[in-house]
Amino acid sequence: MPVIYKTLAEVRLLHEYYLMDSDGSSFFDSTDPVLQQEFLLKRFEKDIPSINEHLDYVLPASGSLHRPSPFVIVIPSYTGFRILTPVIEKKNTDGTIVYTPRHTLPNSISIRMNAKTPGLNGITNLRMQRNISSALYFSNYDLATEKSFPFLSAGPGPHVPGSAYEQGELAAFGTNDIRQFFMTDLGFQWRSVTGNGFVSENDRMLLPLKFTYHFNTDNITTARFHLKSSNGSPVKTVEFSSTTPAKNCMVDFSSAPVKTTDSQGIPAELVYLLEVEANDGYSQSHRLIFLEDSVDFGDTWGMMNLQLTATNSDFSILDNEGYLKTRKNAGGYTVGTPVFDIRLKSKFTYWRYTNNRRRKLGVSGLTRDFLDDTDRAGRLVSKSPKELTYLPGLFKKPAGNDFQHLPNPVRNGMFLNENGRIYSDIIVPESSLFPVRP
Repeated sequence: MPVIYKTLAEVRLLHEYYLMDSDGSSFFDSTDPVLQQEFLLKRFEKDIPSINEHLDYVLPASGSLHRPSPFVIVIPSYTGFRILTPVIEKKNTDGTIVYTPRHTLPNSISIRMNAKTPGLNGITNLRMQRNISSALYFSNYDLATEKSFPFLSAGPGPHVPGSAYEQGELAAFGTNDIRQFFMTDLGFQWRSVTGNGFVSENDRMLLPLKFTYHFNTDNITTARFHLKSSNGSPVKTVEFSSTTPAKNCMVDFSSAPVKTTDSQGIPAELVYLLEVEANDGYSQSHRLIFLEDSVDFGDTWGMMNLQLTATNSDFSILDNEGYLKTRKNAGGYTVGTPVFDIRLKSKFTYWRYTNNRRRKLGVSGLTRDFLDDTDRAGRLVSKSPKELTYLPGLFKKPAGNDFQHLPNPVRNGMFLNENGRIYSDIIVPESSLFPVRP
């Protein structure tokens, strides 16, 4: 008898870099599921790549607490993946077909998302400067904040006046009011973002038990790292001292009594609070989830953990009777498959044009509306930051719906963070579009 596999859930990793057209319109402009699916289908038919170019989706090794092999398999989709399991069919009197798992599944299923290219961070709108090089963690249950279906991310935190935001960083200014930060000659600016549910620094929590901590100041000689449980109870304190100022130090919690991602129990207990105190008035706090000690952190970009049932039933992958939510209706159509989203904004940079012979550039009639020539080194800089995109990005003219094409940053290009602005440098020759100054 053949073994039948059915979908427990589908996870879509939707990256703006691959989902924005040249005119600036993107997948996130619409909330209509039909229009969204049509958008993805058109990209697929045009053979436009997706985030799957950068990621491998890996289940824990056979015998792991999360997956007793071969009860679950992962199949890549156009943008993301599906999780399948062997099932037993049951036909109801109304003609619908429902499915129960053939084998007893673990309470949670974890999937590692491993980077197979170095380019993903270069196109993703997340902080470049961080205290801890932690990976992203996604789940279908609430950790610190309540999640909104279908998003597996925690969502950007509320705007905190006075905080040191990095260009492109997201903050919530109210319900359905997400903005991203940048700086101009006039000071701090915030641009409204279309869509919601985007990945942010709130999702960056996963790291090994032993890690390097990077201080964002030059004067640190002593520090204390206080690890606390989810209920605020002290777990362990690690102390650091140096005879000379240090930028980095090693922090080791491998001997601490902590729960890691292979632990069973209440998911919220996986979350720890790290409070860092140091001389010179230094103080920071971080939410952490520890990867099991036997796993190589290596190329881990992120991890996703799905519980079979969640407090919010929309996030559950089994119903109350233990059936898969995926089923066939009386007409023979597959319905009910849970589809979860992980949404990523594209890197947000100023585009800066430099002459290939290091001569000073001047604006032309075709660039005056989009570029400034106030740079002291004679470079032309976009008047505001732009998202990096797979398709060539255009500059919209002030009047009407016309666009101007200018050279785009090279793929996998380098970024420069200068005085609070992040630049993509573009080398251009002298031309009528980019004249040099006398």
